[in-house]
Amino acid sequence: MWRPYRSQNDSLFKSNKELKVTMWHWKQQLFAEATSAGTSTVVVPLSTLKAFYGEATTTTQSAGETVEEESKMSPSRIIV
Repeated sequence: MWRPYRSQNDSLFKSNKELKVTMWHWKQQLFAEATSAGTSTVVVPLSTLKAFYGEATTTTQSAGETVEEESKMSPSRIIV
């Protein structure tokens, strides 16, 4: 009775894992291109990538001191 669901679950798990790996490689490629290319040839600036992926640093000033804080956003989860 549960066997079809088990095989479907295994198949979905495998394809999700493959998608995560593919997206990780795309992210790494985007960051590599943004850091190695000149600013005039970059399709997406590094600051935009960092903000999109939640890795941007923000600068705040308090009492005349500049403090940099790194964003601590957790990765979003997609639930289908």
